[in-house]
Amino acid sequence: MRDARSFYAAASIPFNTLYATGGAANLGIEVPLKKSKIFGLEASYGFSQNNLKVTNNNNRTSPVVKSYGVRDSRFSGDLVVHSPSTYRGARPYFVLGAEYDRYSPTSSAMTTARRSGFLLASVARLASEGDGGVNIGGGIDYKLGKKAGLRLDVRDHVTSSPTLGLPYGSTPTSLAYFPISGNAQNIVYTIGLVYHFGK
Repeated sequence: MRDARSFYAAASIPFNTLYATGGAANLGIEVPLKKSKIFGLEASYGFSQNNLKVTNNNNRTSPVVKSYGVRDSRFSGDLVVHSPSTYRGARPYFVLGAEYDRYSPTSSAMTTARRSGFLLASVARLASEGDGGVNIGGGIDYKLGKKAGLRLDVRDHVTSSPTLGLPYGSTPTSLAYFPISGNAQNIVYTIGLVYHFGK
């Protein structure tokens, strides 16, 4: 996940945040739409691990960096449009769909937030949060055998920028806050194996 941000906390202290991408895996199934060879419906689940890096740039010679692990569980449903023809075993496709992402801080991240805080707050309580989004992309299915194939896929996933359960500004119940808003665009490249059921 990539969602670099720059902002000021307490009106004058500069911060920037970004995500360091970790490992990820996807699992999905596609069924033809009314026995069509072109249109299909796909359901998938994806899991990824990221590290949110928060940098306090108040001291430019030695900025302070803290890391908070974040896991993303993604559930999506997509319309898939396949090319009607195959060229040398390769068949391109296009996909468009809706998704739900569940962003969850790791137990280590929650411990770090409780002990050393978040931004200017000395103590912070991070929490999981969910958000709906969309994804669009495409790829190529390459035939390896009668039933097996290889899939190369690229998709842009768009959701709201996760704030890990923190408010936009400090509140009476939470001195910790995360002053970001807007969308996060997450371009994902995957390679995987495909098994074709039926004829």
